Amino acid sequence: KYDATTLLFVFLLTMMLIILLLIVVGKVIGSVQFAIAGYVCLCILPFLFEKRIKAVFTQKAVVRFNDSGMSVVCYTRDDESVSDEVQIGWDEIKSYRFYFTPKKNTVLSLWLRDGSRKRWNFKENKTTDESIGGDSIFNAFRAGVNQFNSGKEEDERIELIPGFWNSKAGTTLLYTELAAVVFGFIIHLTMHPKSSVFTLLTGFSVLVGLFAQRKQEKALYE
Repeated sequence: KYDATTLLFVFLLTMMLIILLLIVVGKVIGSVQFAIAGYVCLCILPFLFEKRIKAVFTQKAVVRFNDSGMSVVCYTRDDESVSDEVQIGWDEIKSYRFYFTPKKNTVLSLWLRDGSRKRWNFKENKTTDESIGGDSIFNAFRAGVNQFNSGKEEDERIELIPGFWNSKAGTTLLYTELAAVVFGFIIHLTMHPKSSVFTLLTGFSVLVGLFAQRKQEKALYE
C-alpha cells in the first residue's frame, strides 16, 4: 500500500522549510548565488532518491475477498506485525471508484452507507489493461460486487461511480480551466506577444493530460 497523500504533505512541508532556510542563510551570508544553487539542488535531489523516499511511505498490504466482504491488512515496514486492519462487508458499501495511475498504482475509493469513506493506493505494478484482463484487485473486487448485486433491489446494490473528471463538478472545472487558459493566452498575447506561444503550450499541455485522464476514466466506467 502506497500512502501518496502523506508523502505529498511531508514533501511540500519539507520543501517550504528548506526554501525558507536557504533564503535566510543566503541573506545572512550575503550570497544570492547560495540560495539559487541550494534551490536547484533541492529540485534535483528528490528525483535522484525517488525510490528510497517512496519506500518510506510504502508498506505491505494483503487484500482478501470472500462472500461476506473484503479485508485489507497492512503490515509494519519489517513485515513482522500488523499496523492496521480494515474489514468491510459488501452490505456496508454504497458505491466505489477505481483509478489506475501512470505509475501503475491501483487506487480504490469506497463510499460506505454510514457516510464515511475509505481509500487505498495499491502498488500492483500493472497497467490498466493488465489489471482489467488479468488477476488483479480490480477483477477480484468487481467479482465480489457483481455477486453481491445479483438479485438485489436497485437501492441495495453497490454502485460504480464515474471518475472525478467525468462528474458534473469535474467537467465544469475542466472546461473552466480551458476557458482560463484561452483567456490568459489572449491577455498574454496582448501584453507579451513574443512569449505568448510558450504560455499557450504550457497551459494546453496540462489540459491535454487532464482530458486524457478523463478519457481513461470514461472508458473504465463504461
